[in-house]
Amino acid sequence: PPDLEGLQASEKRAGRKLSVRLFQGAARPPTDVVEILALSPRTGLSLFDERVPTAELVSRIVAFLKGERAGSSLRVPTVLVCTDGQHDRCCATHGRAVYEAARDEVVRRGLDLRVVESSHLGGHRFAATSLFLPGGEMHGRLRPVDVPSLIEAWLGNRIWTPRFRGRLGTSEAAQVAEAHLRARYPHLEELEMTTTELSGQVATVRAHLRDESRSWGVELECRPRSFDAITRCGDPGRKTRQRWVVSALRNSADGVTPPP
Repeated sequence: PPDLEGLQASEKRAGRKLSVRLFQGAARPPTDVVEILALSPRTGLSLFDERVPTAELVSRIVAFLKGERAGSSLRVPTVLVCTDGQHDRCCATHGRAVYEAARDEVVRRGLDLRVVESSHLGGHRFAATSLFLPGGEMHGRLRPVDVPSLIEAWLGNRIWTPRFRGRLGTSEAAQVAEAHLRARYPHLEELEMTTTELSGQVATVRAHLRDESRSWGVELECRPRSFDAITRCGDPGRKTRQRWVVSALRNSADGVTPPP
């Protein structure tokens, strides 16, 4: 709706990012009454209402952004799988296959988990992509064969490291740092990203880690690096992109450790 588009633009002018996505769980959803699902990464609060008149959609979102109670919180974990073929054909090809595999597995096992199709989630060159709510974890390069492992991770409120792409509400450097730590220490029971400091071309990310036998802090140094990468899935054209990478990892036990 135009007023929702206007709200998104006004938030951007105010220096805040409001990401709006469309999703559906039925073949022909109604348009006069819609379902709303919202998450604030900053506060961790969520909003869920399955029968919102379209005319009230923006006022509900504005109330939620102000911290007001605008409905119930999200109680059933929900997975959005991008099937937006208009944005990228691979999202339709790979995304649809992953969505159907996950949907069928959830139905077959009678799981307390919801899987829906969504519009563009970002990173279409990593199709198929997914977003888990309320945690905000993103996964990419998914295929139907990955669905059992993903579902077990979603049900256990865990991250499946092999396809982890980051999470909502954190900086690019912090997302890269978290992915690096989860790959390096696969048996973590707790990982808390504490601070991120930016100085010129260097981002310093600090985190606290815990496994079954110890607890310790780490400091990661991240720097931007240029890559030649595809711009769209299935497109042979390439473009130079700049992305953060981990250049050093420090902790109290082993000093400076180069990343693997």
